[in-house]
Amino acid sequence: MPRFFDVIHIGRPVGQVFDYLTTPANWSQWYAGTLGVSGAVDHPLRLGEQVAEELLVGGQRRRSVWTVREWDGPRSIVLDGVLDRGDRATVTYRLADAPDGTAFERELCFTQAGLLKRLLSRLLVRRVAREGSAALRRLKEVLERAG
Repeated sequence: MPRFFDVIHIGRPVGQVFDYLTTPANWSQWYAGTLGVSGAVDHPLRLGEQVAEELLVGGQRRRSVWTVREWDGPRSIVLDGVLDRGDRATVTYRLADAPDGTAFERELCFTQAGLLKRLLSRLLVRRVAREGSAALRRLKEVLERAG
């Protein structure tokens, strides 16, 4: 199961980062792979809420339905995704107070259905890791520029 882990410092308070990050309408502003969202998109997600995302990841167009499995705002949130073609993903965001802002951790784990897909996923791992790191740099830039 591929697992990606990134950490970044954002020069904004934890609550502001959490609310922006967990509002799906904002996702396309910092994650280039988000092509569109529907469902509970106009507010920070809460426990049990769902959102559908059309996305481009690793060069592949996908659709995922994300469900908030754990919520401890503004410190952490865990979203489980059921993707088309039988794949699954879990993304965990953890936020903590840091000097002059927020320490933000993002963990993404995904499981692809089928042996061939699992073997092919190894070819995409580096690309997906680069996309995730670029997204966090963009998130930092967007939030710090805003204020």
